[in-house]
Amino acid sequence: HYIYMELDYSNEKLQSILERASEVKYDQATWTTMLKYMREHYGVKPGFSFNDFKAAVKDAYSKVAAEYMQVSDSLSDEARSLEKKTVQGSGSELDTCIRLNNLTSSYMYNKRVQIPKDANVIDYFLFDAKEGYCVHYATVLTQMLRNEGIPARFVEGFNVEYSQEDGIDGYPVKGTDAHAWVEAYIKGFGWIRLDAVKAFPRRTGNSGNAVSNPDYIMEDDDEEDDMTP
Repeated sequence: HYIYMELDYSNEKLQSILERASEVKYDQATWTTMLKYMREHYGVKPGFSFNDFKAAVKDAYSKVAAEYMQVSDSLSDEARSLEKKTVQGSGSELDTCIRLNNLTSSYMYNKRVQIPKDANVIDYFLFDAKEGYCVHYATVLTQMLRNEGIPARFVEGFNVEYSQEDGIDGYPVKGTDAHAWVEAYIKGFGWIRLDAVKAFPRRTGNSGNAVSNPDYIMEDDDEEDDMTP
């Protein structure tokens, strides 16, 4: 089971933690202090040892890297060159994530963009059309992050408004809420959500804190039964 929490990645304290995440060292003294705090404040005592914990952390990253580091051949030399130029001088994995996430920030959101069947989708989106929908943004970001050595996964789901008054009985989910985004694995911290789309069609309100939330709101279209992102 997984617990998903929305975090405000624009928070300076959280950014500071993420920037140093890969430098985290797990030592016995810190472990002992943490156990004492958990017992005194929460009455909790883990059922595993310090060595078990260290092994689990190492094993978790190995499994993530093995599954989410494959780079597609569709990431052309031209796209890789743009990626390298974008992250040049990056000071941390988080910095790299933010730079690549913002790479397509000036592109137009267009759910009905037409990409030629014989075209390289990534290249056409980046260099020709410079417009597309969430799947295109997320595909590019996933591949570029992986090429930078950062595990990343392409995620599809629904971008739903959680602050509505009818939330007590449940939340309405429309086909137009369908969305795709990216999750990147910061070593020493875990998964963070990235959303390169700046103008995803949505209802009013705040539906989450990705590194790059949409800056403005567009009207829903009438195709509520269309489940394609």
